[in-house]
Amino acid sequence: MLIFELSRRQMIVRNFLRRLLDVTCPTLPPLEGERRREERIQRVIPVLIIPWEKDGPVVDEAGFGLTKDFGDCSVAVILPQPFKAVEAALGVWLEGPNYLRGTVEQNSPIGGGFWQIGLVLERMIPVGDYPALEKLATLASRLVPRKVSEPAAVK
Repeated sequence: MLIFELSRRQMIVRNFLRRLLDVTCPTLPPLEGERRREERIQRVIPVLIIPWEKDGPVVDEAGFGLTKDFGDCSVAVILPQPFKAVEAALGVWLEGPNYLRGTVEQNSPIGGGFWQIGLVLERMIPVGDYPALEKLATLASRLVPRKVSEPAAVK
């Protein structure tokens, strides 16, 4: 009887999760204020989000976010707080830190204190052109996944 009961409980959980996934399906119509011009590719990776003001990155206000999905030249990023800038740099790790500059096209609360921003990415940013980005090296290194046995660099 215990095996049957466990299976029944798992079925209830399974049915609940399927309902949850159905109402959060990526093919649903866009959120209010969200504009989808192209197909989206879902990828969840950690990123740095850096406000861009007066022709430069505001590195002291850089923070982490998680991508939700990517378009051809756009990305949706989930943040743990509102994002106040109109332009931003996005930091990703691909064989080292890489930065892209873009314009915030969407900025919406999604519940639980989280926000989703949509960035239209306009160009790559060479780190050498903006030496302030070098100050983000330690933060950017935290974007690299580590094995459980590896200690994270703390600074």
